[in-house]
Amino acid sequence: MDRTADPCNDFYQYVCGGWVKNNPIPADQASWSVYGKLGDENSRFLWGILEDAGKPAADRTAAQQKIGDYFESCMDEPHNRTARRHAAQAAARQHRRAQEQAATGGIPGQGAPA
Repeated sequence: MDRTADPCNDFYQYVCGGWVKNNPIPADQASWSVYGKLGDENSRFLWGILEDAGKPAADRTAAQQKIGDYFESCMDEPHNRTARRHAAQAAARQHRRAQEQAATGGIPGQGAPA
C-alpha cells in the first residue's frame, strides 16, 4: 500500500503503489506480478536444490545422487555440444549413404546412373 496516496483520488496507487515501488519490472521481463515474482523465486530455489544435489557428498541419498548426477550431465555443455556434433555428423553420413543408394538403385559403390 501507498499510504501517501489518497484512495479517493487514486485508488490503484493507494492499493498497489507499495508493490510497484518495491518490485520494479526486471529488465528481462515485459511485465511483473506477484505470480511472476513467485515463479522466479521458486525457479531459483529449485535450481539451488539441484546444484546442491549435483555436488559430490558422502551423505547424499541414492535419490539425491541420481537427481544430482542427471542434473550435472545436462549442465555439462562441452560434453553435450560434442555429443550433438557427433549425432549430426552420423545423421549426415546416413543421409549421404541413403542418397547414394537411391542414385545407384541400391547398389553401393556404383556411380550415378548415366
